[in-house]
Amino acid sequence: MHRHCLTELKKNVTLNYDENGISKGRNLKELCDKDALKDIEASISVVSSAGKVAVIGYCWGGSLSWRIGCEDSNLSASICYYGGDIPKLKDLEPKCKVLTHFGELDKGIPINDVKIFEKTRPDVLTYTYPADHGFNCDHRSQYNKTCANIALKRTLKFLEQNLT
Repeated sequence: MHRHCLTELKKNVTLNYDENGISKGRNLKELCDKDALKDIEASISVVSSAGKVAVIGYCWGGSLSWRIGCEDSNLSASICYYGGDIPKLKDLEPKCKVLTHFGELDKGIPINDVKIFEKTRPDVLTYTYPADHGFNCDHRSQYNKTCANIALKRTLKFLEQNLT
């Protein structure tokens, strides 16, 4: 993390999936959002000498994956799981292949917004699932094993197609 973000953070922060953890996570997101992209860009730069690079993000990380996929031309693929900012940023132009996953029952990312995103960005492979936000995380009550497994298969196929 970059300097102003570090002043507010401790190393190795672990937050629980409870009201307090979510609140702290949202505060950290606000503090570190712009610097997070710089850190991702630096990571891509380091590993790109080994070959094609993809990013995968979940929730805020899903939004970051979308944003970096539209900013960094060194990426071959970006995979975004239920990134809440993605529908709002539908006018960004991806510079790599992008796969998105959204839950149809996600109250934070209305399915109508996802459908508008899908129509605006037909170049993005978008899947929706009969699941809630965080359906891929087995530490949450919203975990949906069936949807998570389907999304994983689609993710692995997408990576195989775009990294080999």
